[in-house]
Formats: sequence, C-alpha cells, structure tokens
Amino acid sequence: MKSIFKIYSKDKTSNQSDSIFSIIGRTEPDLTKSLAFLLHYSNDLLLKLLTIIDPSIDSNYNRTFISAEQKPDLGIDNVSFPENRRDITIILYYAEPTKNTLIILEAKNLYLKQISSVTITQQLLKYFDTNAFSDTNTITNKIGVTLTKDKLYFSQDKLQQLTKIFSLKWQDIIYILSDIDEQLITSFKKEIMNSNFIKTYEEEVFCPPVGDTYALVEELNIYCCPADRSLKEAIYLLPRIPVFKIQDLLTDKYGITDFSNLKGKGCSIALYKIDSSFIVDNDSIEAIEDQRIKEKVKRWIGTEQMRLKVFILSEKMEFERPKITDVQNNAWNGYFKLSQVWGDLISKNTNA
Repeated sequence: MKSIFKIYSKDKTSNQSDSIFSIIGRTEPDLTKSLAFLLHYSNDLLLKLLTIIDPSIDSNYNRTFISAEQKPDLGIDNVSFPENRRDITIILYYAEPTKNTLIILEAKNLYLKQISSVTITQQLLKYFDTNAFSDTNTITNKIGVTLTKDKLYFSQDKLQQLTKIFSLKWQDIIYILSDIDEQLITSFKKEIMNSNFIKTYEEEVFCPPVGDTYALVEELNIYCCPADRSLKEAIYLLPRIPVFKIQDLLTDKYGITDFSNLKGKGCSIALYKIDSSFIVDNDSIEAIEDQRIKEKVKRWIGTEQMRLKVFILSEKMEFERPKITDVQNNAWNGYFKLSQVWGDLISKNTNA
C-alpha cells in the first residue's frame, strides 16, 4: 500500500511539500543546517563543495567531522558570547596529522544589504579563536569560507591564524546540488529553490544611472556602483544616461535634433548581458584572480576609498533607436521586464 505525506504551510494554502527539509525550515539558519547534514550524508556532495572552495584541497582524507551551529567549548566565551556559533564546521582528518584541515563556513542571508568583507573576516576570526574552540589548537591548516549572495574578495594580509578565506555564492551551492542525481539531495534543491530565499535572478533588466562613467562601461565592459545600494540580481544591464550629456551623439547617430520634450529624461543606447558580479573594496582589490579584471576595477575606482559592486558584462546589443526613460534621477535604480524596453519610451517602474 502506497502512503502519501504532505506538509502544508500555515501562511500559504497552496504551498505544500513532501520534503523532510520542510520540517527543518526555510530560513537561512534552517537551510544551512540542512546543508551541513547533506555534507555529512553525501561524500560526493562534500567533494564537490571542497573543489569549488579550493581545488588544491586533498580529497584523500580518512574521516570527517561535520557539524552545524557549533558552540565554543573553551573558556568563558561560551557564556559571554552565546551567539558565537559556527554555521558549518568541516574537519578533514588525514593519515598524516599535519595535513588535517579545519574549514568554517559562515552563511549570510541573501537579503542582508550591508555585507562587508572586513566584518566577515572579523567574524570568521572569532570562530578560529584558540581560547574558544579546542579544535583550533590541534589543526594548522585553517580555512574560512563565506556563503553570500554576491562573490566577495578578501585581503589575505591580516588573517592572523587563518590560512585563507574563500568566497562562495548561494548559486554555487545550487550548481553542485544539480550535479548529483540522488533523491534526498534533489529534494533539498527543490526545497531551497521554493524557499523564496534563493533566486537565480530577481529582475530581468537593471537600469542604473550613469553619466560620465558610461565611457568606462563602453571601454572596459564592466559597470561599478556603490555596494551599499539596495540592488537586485538581474540578467541584463541597461545603463541610463542623461539626455543632455549625449545630445551630440543623439543628433549624429540617430538624427534627433528636437530636445524640447526630452529635458530631464534619461537615455539608453545599448543593452548588456551581465555575466557575473562581485563586491570589492580598496583593501581586497589585489585578491581578484583575473589580472585583466583587476586592472579594469582599479581604473574605475581610481584613488577613492569605496566598496563597489562590480558587474562583468559580455554581449552588447545596440538599439536602432535610443530608449528614452521618463526620468533621469541619479538616486533611482530602475528595474524592468525585458519586454518593457522594446519601445522607444520606457516608463518608470514604480514597483521596482
């Protein structure tokens, strides 16, 4: 006799699941605990995770220790800082003890806007404190990993007892889950995708204000803006330029000579595909692996002290006619559906 089990959400009558992970929950701490369990359950998944963290990690370990929400076990830190819990702890034990490796993974909610690589470094250092966690006294190779919405870069100069810090995105976890055809792991992937916590993208087209920096977009094929802006994940970039800054171009290329109705409006002349993005500041810019990207970001930042979100662009599609937005407000980041940008006039999306 076949048995059916369903879990129904209190808030959404149509939201049902037959996954054990629904019982654990869909918040960031819940999903992190579920991930820790799956890393213990599936060595294949663990190996894939280790590979994307650092391909040089030796996979010939004898045994592992994996835990979630691990509390300090030494000193008074357990009492003074009860919130000082490691999200995921992974210890790899080898035949040669000097190779033993301690990996601490710190996960962050996708909707946390103010994510600083400096702050995360300080947080990870607490998890490797020899006065709080006993395992740090016996293991030399110590790796910190952050799991966030955006890829981050970290300065490797002030890591104290850490060997290195790596950055993973939640999207990376989805990719490795997709590589394994196993019922429990597939079930977790389905749960994580239905949680409204993990999204491959939130909007189709990101339309930020640009002025003099549009020349850099064209030349460098990247776009940078302050990382503390409230930004959504998008597939395409539609740079918005004040009409008054490119009147000569609009006349020479598109034959526009009457600007009486275009005062105060924005203009877009090309659409770019967003390949990837990451967050970087002056302290961590040297950690960018790709030398070409590093030099491009340096040119964009110049000597300013700032944290930037960097968008790496690929295909560029120039429009036959410029797209006019009904506002050019340098404080407004617009978001549109792809279908909305095909007309000559793009109205402001007040719901973005």
